[in-house]
Amino acid sequence: MLAVERPGPTMTTPTQPATDTHTHVPVDRGRWWRWAATLVLLGALLAPAALDRDGLPLSTYPMYAHTRDSVVDIVAVQARASGADIELSIGEIAATRDPLVAQSYLDDRAAAGRADEVCREIADRIGDDHPDGVDVVVARERHRVVDRARGQSSLEERDVLARCSS
Repeated sequence: MLAVERPGPTMTTPTQPATDTHTHVPVDRGRWWRWAATLVLLGALLAPAALDRDGLPLSTYPMYAHTRDSVVDIVAVQARASGADIELSIGEIAATRDPLVAQSYLDDRAAAGRADEVCREIADRIGDDHPDGVDVVVARERHRVVDRARGQSSLEERDVLARCSS
C-alpha cells in the first residue's frame, strides 16, 4: 500500500498557499542556560572589584592590584676582601623561587622592625661561600619604575634599615 502525505497546518504544496499563520519556534533552553551561567560568572568575577572586598574564592589579586610607594630590597652585598658586588638569587634572599614571596618576606620583616634578622640570615646563608666575609645592607628604596625597568639610574630615596657582616 502506498503512503500518502497530507499537508499539515504548516506544510504547503506548490499550488496551495499556507493557511496557518501561527508558527511555533521551539525555545532553546540550553542556550538560555549558557547565557545565564555566563552572566553569573562575569558577575562573580567583577564582584570583588565592585564591592572593594577581597577574599576566597573571589579575589582582586591584591599582590598585583596596588601601587608600591617603596620597596624593601637587599641593596648591597659585597665580599669583604675583594669589595666585589655579589648578586643574590631569590633563594638566597628568602629561601624560595618566587619573587613575590621573597618581596613579601622582606616587606613583612621590615614592617615588624626585624630587618636586622633578615640581614643576619642572608649573611649567614651566603657567608659559607665567601670565607673572607660579606657585608649586607637591607634598605627601603623608592625608584622611578620606568627607569628601573629600562636598567637606568632610578633611585630617588634610600633608607637603610640594617647593616651586617659575616
